[in-house]
Amino acid sequence: MLNKEERAFIKKNKDKLSLKEMADKLGMRAKILTKEIKRLEREHPAQPVKAGEAGKYRPGSISSSNIKKVIGCAIFIFIATFSVYFNTMENDFIWDDEYLILNNSQVKSFSHIDNVFKTYVGFGSENVNTFYRPLQELSNMLDYFLWGEDPMGFHLTNVLLHSAFAILAFIFIFYVSANIPVAFIAALLLGVHPVNTEAVAYIAGRADSLYSIFFLLSLISFVRYSGHIIKGKNCLMLIISANIFFILALLSKEVSLVLPLLVILYIFFLC
Repeated sequence: MLNKEERAFIKKNKDKLSLKEMADKLGMRAKILTKEIKRLEREHPAQPVKAGEAGKYRPGSISSSNIKKVIGCAIFIFIATFSVYFNTMENDFIWDDEYLILNNSQVKSFSHIDNVFKTYVGFGSENVNTFYRPLQELSNMLDYFLWGEDPMGFHLTNVLLHSAFAILAFIFIFYVSANIPVAFIAALLLGVHPVNTEAVAYIAGRADSLYSIFFLLSLISFVRYSGHIIKGKNCLMLIISANIFFILALLSKEVSLVLPLLVILYIFFLC
């Protein structure tokens, strides 16, 4: 049983520290602490929302009480998404894959890394375009180093990227909605829906998965930051990470420029 000081410590730090950090500070095992937290929640259930706070938005958060559900949902989404697109690894290089990879001398040696950030994607081939996507070029460079001209490895990377995107979509929707079932169903449908086939089955389409990953990481960081602001806390690292991920998204695909607009809409309608 917890004493008065331990109960007060848990209530104060439940949303600030991880389960392991709290367990270390209290000198008890994480498994035992989890049981005590659940007991506290049963003894002191959440109070009903007051009339003046009924419309106040509160973003979701991952805590010791829901982390197992979140992890379980994330694993299921990853397995389902990966399974649906697993057969794409039998595909060959097609269309733009030829000039982006097979005929692109720039991706065939790490000595060209500096040049990747100075040129357009596929610069090492005869194709000329205006797309500045250095992270896509770097990902092709890494795949070429690992797999050579075997398309299976490139397709594997695409499937893994899309599966990671589906998990991040789940986390983002959960943070915004504070509803695990809603986030799970929405992200699962997003992960397995055939509308994403081109981005996954077509190697050159990986720019969509790449920018989406960093795009969501930036939004997740900002939503978490806004949650800290609502609670009267300060977390500079979250806003810094949001900007870093935004830059990485821009280096993956140009459409990432719309992210600031989404942040403004989020602040206007929810914060």
